[in-house]
Amino acid sequence: MKPSRFTAGAATGLTLALALSACAGGEADNEEPMEPEATQQEQESTPEESPDETGMDDGDMENMDEESMDEETTGEETMDEESMDEESSDLSAVMPESTGDPFADARTAAQHMPMTAATLSSGFASALDIPGDAQSEAADVRGQLTALFQEHVYLAGIGVATAYQTGPDSQEFELASETLDANSVALADAVGELAGDDARESFLRNWREHIGYFVDYAVAASEGDQEAMDQAEADLREYTDGVGAFFDRTTDGELPAESITESFNGHVDTLTAAIDSMAAGDADAFSNLKMAADHVVEGSAVMTEGLTAAAGLEGDPSDEATEVRATLTAGL
Repeated sequence: MKPSRFTAGAATGLTLALALSACAGGEADNEEPMEPEATQQEQESTPEESPDETGMDDGDMENMDEESMDEETTGEETMDEESMDEESSDLSAVMPESTGDPFADARTAAQHMPMTAATLSSGFASALDIPGDAQSEAADVRGQLTALFQEHVYLAGIGVATAYQTGPDSQEFELASETLDANSVALADAVGELAGDDARESFLRNWREHIGYFVDYAVAASEGDQEAMDQAEADLREYTDGVGAFFDRTTDGELPAESITESFNGHVDTLTAAIDSMAAGDADAFSNLKMAADHVVEGSAVMTEGLTAAAGLEGDPSDEATEVRATLTAGL
């Protein structure tokens, strides 16, 4: 069968087209690529340095630079010194500094905590809807007496321990005694604010005497002198009778003598027990001292009731919010 004219012609045309295409491709491959015309680079000329318009030579410039650097350095040093002085001044307001007297420093540290107790108790009372007023005048008195009476017990214990370790004639015991007396003055001031100057002087005189009786007891206990111990205790019991009568008279009966005497007899019982354990070197000496400190917290509550009533202060010294404050004061 012969192919049609269309088929043969199409095949011939396709063959010719392929042949021409191949020839054209070969010629293109044989042609050498044209080199691009080279471009001339413009030469940049470096301008000549012009002389200094100020008329200063290199030496003058160097001297000027050194003077400027010296001025800047001096200024920076002055600013640094001023900044350091300011920082030191700011830090001195908050950085604790020792007086060289560890007993006085310990008392200073402890005196911060009643303020913390007042702040915390007020916040707790507000947040927890605790009835009462932790910031009332009566609450202030109770917080103050709680802190001062506890401080008295601990400072007395520290004084006795110091006497046992370094001797009653040592400088250390003298410093401990001075700190304890500072507490006595603060207690007398607190009483005087409520009961007047005469009451302050009477309280301070008798309070100092009762501390002397505790010292007598401690010395006798360390020597094992039972007779002297008995005499010192008898003097302390006589004091408790006297202080009961004092507060009864000062508060016009708001603080009954028997209540105060009973409270102070407990003070004598617990503190002499702590002294006994110190003299014997017992391991429970501090526990006994803490027991004595806990006891005066109760006594502070009794005294606050009568003193605030006699002075006509506002607030309830036994309401729940005030109890929280007193508890925190004792615990902190």
